[in-house]
Amino acid sequence: MDSIRRINVVDAVMEQILACVRDGQFREGERIPSERELTESLNVSRTSLREAIKRLQTMGIVIVRQGDGTYLDPSARRNEAMYRQKVRTLLDLGEVGIRDFVQSRIMLESAAVALVVERADAEDIARLSALSREMAADLSDRRRFAQNDLKFHQSLCEFSRNPVLTRFMFSITDLLTEQVQRSVFNHVNLEQAGRIHREIADALTARDAQRATRAVKEHLERIPALLLKVLEQNSNYKDS
Repeated sequence: MDSIRRINVVDAVMEQILACVRDGQFREGERIPSERELTESLNVSRTSLREAIKRLQTMGIVIVRQGDGTYLDPSARRNEAMYRQKVRTLLDLGEVGIRDFVQSRIMLESAAVALVVERADAEDIARLSALSREMAADLSDRRRFAQNDLKFHQSLCEFSRNPVLTRFMFSITDLLTEQVQRSVFNHVNLEQAGRIHREIADALTARDAQRATRAVKEHLERIPALLLKVLEQNSNYKDS
């Protein structure tokens, strides 16, 4: 797990734990690391961790057993999926048009990169650069590429130090990710995606907001558009 040093600490802790559930690091029905281990590995306070655990308990992800520790609910994965579905329903995104969805991401992530240039520290920028390099090295592993792609865009919003952007991103990214995982990437698309993520990271390293914004727009307008044309044929999305 990665150390967490963000303004939106509780939400970030939740997402880190959920990522461990999805990746299989934490198994359903088994005890997760102790409070002390988690606070040390995530570099967060006990107060933030306890609040995150409380929220996860409400979602049906974990079970807290006094004196024994915290366990993953035997149905943690299903419960998380149900929770995210409720979020999508609440936001009324179930029938969203593809163009509208991409346009919303452009507005969201353009704002995020401008704030990243202004607010992120050197370690945050280094993390984005590392993710872009990992993507370039993962062209033969589509599943890992998609995971790093998602982490990159989530990190953009996290490093903006704007908790509203972060919450919104964590609420909507699975809409695109679920569809991408069902489709088949071709090698050219992966290479293009890898290059543009590197360009975004380089622009942020140079603290060039205009360049970073242009790169984000290019990525979301061109590369996803190639994928979305394929996704439309086998999804419930409507192009409006």
